[in-house]
Amino acid sequence: MNLKDLGKKLREHLLNTVGEKPSEEEMKLAEEQIKKGYGELYDSPNKDELLISRVYDRISNAWKKVVANENHLPELILFQKYAEVKSDFKITSFASGLAVYELFLAKEFVPNGFVTCIDVSETMNKIARQFIEKLHLKNIEIITGSVLKTPIESNSQDIVLARRTGLSKDNRWVNVLKEAHRILKKQNTSIFIYTVDKVFNDSLEEIKNNLSKADFNFVAMEEQYESNEGIVSMIIAKPKI
Repeated sequence: MNLKDLGKKLREHLLNTVGEKPSEEEMKLAEEQIKKGYGELYDSPNKDELLISRVYDRISNAWKKVVANENHLPELILFQKYAEVKSDFKITSFASGLAVYELFLAKEFVPNGFVTCIDVSETMNKIARQFIEKLHLKNIEIITGSVLKTPIESNSQDIVLARRTGLSKDNRWVNVLKEAHRILKKQNTSIFIYTVDKVFNDSLEEIKNNLSKADFNFVAMEEQYESNEGIVSMIIAKPKI
């Protein structure tokens, strides 16, 4: 998809899901609420998933504002660069939140495929399901559960995503990577992509080491696009065959 069409379709998609870009005052209030929730999660690492789900349940409405204010286009450009997407691909997204990005992939990139979204927050997932109904999409599913042990069949997915989840700073991260590896098809077109705010990113050596523990080959790391919170790193890997 060319850049002009991609940008136009993305703007329309955001309007149809999370709505207009919020005002500065709306964003300020949303960021205060999210910062308070994050304080509970990230004052120390490795929090219980029940606590994580409760925090994200509380900030779900504020999260709509964040998504509406975010520029997803640079991430989609990099996604197109590294993922050789076919219309019938199967994609799984770990910790998918409101699944707005994933809904766009289902609609525009894999209309003949399927997208599975997994998140621990039932409130986030409820909102995501409302978006699915509004867009009349049949090729996407929202599952409430842990990404450490998913109901996805082994060797069944073409792409696995983990987008700015905070998971990479958790001591269970290698187990998350192993689960991603388990469900990915072991072929050249299969790919694992995760993103993380650069300020929270690990060293390149540690990134490669963690991926290797889960039988992934490191492909690349991009630090070329900005979010509302600064530079975002995208790490791309492929399962060892």
